[in-house]
Amino acid sequence: GGNVQIYREEDGRETEVATLGPGEYFGEMSLLGGVMHMASARAQGPVDLLIMGGAEFKALAGSSTQFGELLAQVMRQRERANVTEDASSGFEQRESE
Repeated sequence: GGNVQIYREEDGRETEVATLGPGEYFGEMSLLGGVMHMASARAQGPVDLLIMGGAEFKALAGSSTQFGELLAQVMRQRERANVTEDASSGFEQRESE
């Protein structure tokens, strides 16, 4: 329940990337793809969350072909959106050391 704002910060300015509601999720790109976090999340009021570690999330993702395909599709969409946003803002993605 509740809403979560996903935002990116660059040069001290916040840009909203998305607002997620009940049943939506975030963080899958970092957990499955080993991608550095490119955004932060902020609750917009009371929120009910399910939090999983990497091992648990990978086990869940691997437990169902349909779920795995859904995650892959969402990841591709978000990666395309990130590339578009990065190109328009001049944001340079850096790998974590």
